[in-house]
Amino acid sequence: GAALSLLKQHARPPRSHYQSRQSACSRRCARGDQAIQFGGASWLRPLDKNPWDKEGGVIAWLMGETDDVGFLQTIFGRKWSMRHRETPTIPFSVNDSLQLLKGMDNLPSLHQSLMHDQPIDVAARVHTDKSFERVVQSMRTPVESGGLKRLKSAAMSRSKGWFATDWANQTGVLNFLREENLTSDAEFAERGDSWTFVLNQVQGANDHLRALHHSLWAYFGLDTALNAYLSAPDAQGLNIHTDPHDVFVLQVEGMKLWHILEGESLNIQHDLLLTPGDVLYLPSGVYHYAESFRNSSSLHITAGVFRDYFTAAGLLAAWLVRGDGLLDEALSDDAIDKIDSLR
Repeated sequence: GAALSLLKQHARPPRSHYQSRQSACSRRCARGDQAIQFGGASWLRPLDKNPWDKEGGVIAWLMGETDDVGFLQTIFGRKWSMRHRETPTIPFSVNDSLQLLKGMDNLPSLHQSLMHDQPIDVAARVHTDKSFERVVQSMRTPVESGGLKRLKSAAMSRSKGWFATDWANQTGVLNFLREENLTSDAEFAERGDSWTFVLNQVQGANDHLRALHHSLWAYFGLDTALNAYLSAPDAQGLNIHTDPHDVFVLQVEGMKLWHILEGESLNIQHDLLLTPGDVLYLPSGVYHYAESFRNSSSLHITAGVFRDYFTAAGLLAAWLVRGDGLLDEALSDDAIDKIDSLR
């Protein structure tokens, strides 16, 4: 109890940790009723009513669980679970993904700095840099028009079994899109060359994704992030791996075959076919990989939930580092590094 109280009230992740770099931004994005004001421009507007409120909340909407407590006590963090749905869950398409990726090449450099957490003298830029107004407009206008907004970064990957065979960063993604002139689902299916595009932090892509991000964050009280995976036909994007966080996989377009490996020898124990509308929950630590089919591209979104500091390992590590002095003062960066190592 003391360790939990400490982590809730005093602890902050180390600056190098994934959560710490995104935590403040995630919460500001999730709290849509608190618009961010820079130079008199509102970057975010209040959220509309969440589309799944009538279905009993975000967990009922995702997993079909009408009893949230039942999900937390029997499934969350314990075992994988899959739900078949007959209708797509997210208004976000392959064409939308391609448009979002190509749009990264047209934004001012200041936008890229903002997205990658670089320090900026905002007050000075408002008055001296005319590009600032264009940055604000590029982030703001699509929200109000119902179109697409921004993502944090992108990459492209190909894998075979346990090994990643090819990888390229955001520049490689943009070069490939230009060289192959990929602007539509049909073109990507024809000339995608078995690549998988990874779109990081797409919770800003439309209001529906933003509302999902907000609801997951509000429900769990933990950092969350939405990534999109756009796979060409006959693609294995990521090698066999485990994630350090829990994920909800939402299949949006096309089909994907997921393989779950279990046992000491890590053999494939489950083959799960996801079609549009299906949702797969995977707790951290489950070995898995996914493949698209030969005749069509695939798009799915993963909602990551980061509960690592509130696992038994995280709480025990905090207690071992601080002992009886848990509540004396806030943790130092050195103490947090030790907790991370033990965890």
